[in-house]
Amino acid sequence: MLENIHNLLIEDETQLQQIAENLALQLKPGDRILFFGDMGVGKTTFIAKLCMFLGADSISSPTFTLINRYNALNNVIYHMDLYRMNNEKDLISLDLDRYFEDPKAIVLVEWSEKLQTWEPKPHIRIDLAFPEPFQATQRIYSQQLIH
Repeated sequence: MLENIHNLLIEDETQLQQIAENLALQLKPGDRILFFGDMGVGKTTFIAKLCMFLGADSISSPTFTLINRYNALNNVIYHMDLYRMNNEKDLISLDLDRYFEDPKAIVLVEWSEKLQTWEPKPHIRIDLAFPEPFQATQRIYSQQLIH
């Protein structure tokens, strides 16, 4: 059972990797994970580590392709980057339901705040943030299951 985690301070890359590994062990086909956080906070880095633990070997940011597909051990992973989506028309053009409703895929979405009313239910919400005061190597990590 996925546990909710609130405001966990991540001190370094090793700890981030441990969290990604733990999450990967809990994921199954049909899961949708929505990532929230400012630019540069580490969403793509976290997703790359997560995909590595899921068995995907070649990970790249979909900033310009918008959606990347990775073949993992027993899973298909769709990695979306919605940063360049400006309106509902842009979202419609991606045919998001096709990905969200795929029972054989794990879907990872960066810049999920752009989804607005398109958020799939249920999903896992992951928030990454810089701590106050700012520390370049630290992040605040939260995860929760949204029904």
